[in-house]
Amino acid sequence: MKIPVKKRYLNSNEAAQILGVNVSTIKRWTDSGKLDCLQTPGGHRKFQMKHLYAFLKDQPRHAGMLTMTLPDGAVHRTNFLLQSGEFQELQQVLRNAALSADREEVRLILTGLVLVQYPVYVIFDKVVTPVLHTLGDLWARGELSIIEEHVASQLIRDCVIEMQDLVAVPVVSPLPAFCLSFEEDQHDIAIKMVQVVLMSAGVSVINTGHRTPVDDLELAIRRYNPGNVYMSITYIEDPDNKKQKLKKAVEICRRKNIPLFVGGQGLVYLETGLNEGYKILDTFEDVHNS
Repeated sequence: MKIPVKKRYLNSNEAAQILGVNVSTIKRWTDSGKLDCLQTPGGHRKFQMKHLYAFLKDQPRHAGMLTMTLPDGAVHRTNFLLQSGEFQELQQVLRNAALSADREEVRLILTGLVLVQYPVYVIFDKVVTPVLHTLGDLWARGELSIIEEHVASQLIRDCVIEMQDLVAVPVVSPLPAFCLSFEEDQHDIAIKMVQVVLMSAGVSVINTGHRTPVDDLELAIRRYNPGNVYMSITYIEDPDNKKQKLKKAVEICRRKNIPLFVGGQGLVYLETGLNEGYKILDTFEDVHNS
């Protein structure tokens, strides 16, 4: 049976198959309050992935029984990859799924990694980011068309956004984080990933996405009063112009006494000399620890 990961609700049989137990065990767990669920007026149990995630977070020993089934039926190998940390092979599986525009498989891989309790920043650093870099390199070498690269990247982006419903925890920080990318940036994947990592740490997020005018940053700070500002720089067309925009962002945040965190591949092309004005994020683990 193929697990319908894209379904909003799972029935007891599907939840049992994912968790690697029988239906009677699912009933016992829900009756005892270990496993949350929704109940229809007719008394049927319905589950969302966030219910399974919360259960596995509280009962991590059961993560070893997780059974996620790919569309081609490759159950055992995929489960082994998910649970053993074979990240390089998972990168290949994810890249091929994205290039094939297989939304269900991409979603399943990312969902599976979350369910077996890998921290979000590990998933992004060890699997998603290397795949996105590979897609960009293939396009740069002329081995992918721009359409193929956009389709694959956008599919990964969409599934990354869906992850926030699984991993978001109650807000614990008193102030929100403000996330943005500059106007010229073509993708907002990186800043969306920053958002998911922050939400998994209990930080509320205001994200303007890509193509945000730096001139509006001061207005946004006055309006939303963020605790930190996170900026992604992934695309450099005019280095001098980008340096000036980064310099302005640094000045605004310094004047408002708000920490500025900056990451992205584009940083290596700037060499701004402004490092004292912002903190560099090299990995998504750095985001988590910020």
